[in-house]
Amino acid sequence: MPAATKSFRVDDLLVQIYNSEAEMAQDVAEIAHEYLQHLLEQQNTVAVLLATGNSQLKFLDGLIALGGIDWSNIILFHLDEYLGINADHPASFRYYLRERLEKQVLPQRFNYIAGDALEPIVECDSYNKLLQAQPIDLCLLGVGENGHLAFNDPAVANFQDTAKIKLVKLDQI
Repeated sequence: MPAATKSFRVDDLLVQIYNSEAEMAQDVAEIAHEYLQHLLEQQNTVAVLLATGNSQLKFLDGLIALGGIDWSNIILFHLDEYLGINADHPASFRYYLRERLEKQVLPQRFNYIAGDALEPIVECDSYNKLLQAQPIDLCLLGVGENGHLAFNDPAVANFQDTAKIKLVKLDQI
């Protein structure tokens, strides 16, 4: 297991610094792998919320390569999707996760956000109900270059907002 070159705490948050993105991705994959195995020993079904993006590429590859996880007991959700994009479009997060993860590990179920839904607000409400019905055991995400989490760009992030899923206007960058 690659070791962090520096570790420290900010309040309750453990911060670890690595020599490279590859070392960080491998270490985090091993941590997530161990935690998923632990959860699967404790409960029949595990729900995982996944992000996409470049920060996830090496991490997801590393997690899959470790093997030993019974994905048939894991329900997956994804964090965000572009409005109006078809599931087969190469820029779609559904496409990304289906190709990079779902086809390889065959989870029990993968709940996708339909970015091309005819009624996006109805899709948000429907996905919100899925999230309320299935508590998330583990969220795997990265922090974007501008500090965003999912599509919560700093300019639109509202930590008091009670909505679990909503439409947002993205930062042009």
